[in-house]
Amino acid sequence: MSQEIANTLLQKPEVIFITDRLNILSDYIQKIKTLEDADLYSAKTGFLNIAQNIKGIKTKDRDITEIILDVEKIISKKNEIPFLVPAICPGAMIKISGLVCKMDLPSQEYLDRLQNEKRIKQIAGDVDKYAQSMIECIVMGIENKDEPPSKEMVDFLRKNCEGTQELLKIFILIIRQLDYSSFLALMESIQGINLFRENSIPGGLSVPQSNTLDGQNITSSGK
Repeated sequence: MSQEIANTLLQKPEVIFITDRLNILSDYIQKIKTLEDADLYSAKTGFLNIAQNIKGIKTKDRDITEIILDVEKIISKKNEIPFLVPAICPGAMIKISGLVCKMDLPSQEYLDRLQNEKRIKQIAGDVDKYAQSMIECIVMGIENKDEPPSKEMVDFLRKNCEGTQELLKIFILIIRQLDYSSFLALMESIQGINLFRENSIPGGLSVPQSNTLDGQNITSSGK
């Protein structure tokens, strides 16, 4: 892949801030500190499913006590939780696109023109019935996995987003992070490339001119 094409696919990560109005993270932390062993698994799982998406929080190969301390520092400052929205991977992109296709939403061109609060309010009522699907799209964009959205993150957003207006703003950010334009540009760039011709691949990658496998010629019949 040429450097030019690679550069077009680098979508800048974004950060969204959600106020934990219902102190969901604090409640998880309190349960982890006080519950008996038999009930700890559910509390730890719920906490980690949210904490692993917080900007600046590392959860891999760390003791949960250390993670709790880091999260408590963020909560104590402003109670506003920063979630990182990365460049979205193909698996998450496919799942989000599938949900979006089922929603009778304005076109991408129209969404791109939403520059002020007044225009957002104009369509906020129309998309209210799709709030759950929008939340799931947002969570899949944040978690960035080829998996269904986690119940805990969906619950966190559903309870803490302040109305459809805030939800819509975050949803639009997720749609922009899908970066369809760069994906289509990549498809156009590789059309017509002869993968079996030397030096035909952008970026200087060379492939053999002859079609061989372990020194054996490959014919159209596969022999």
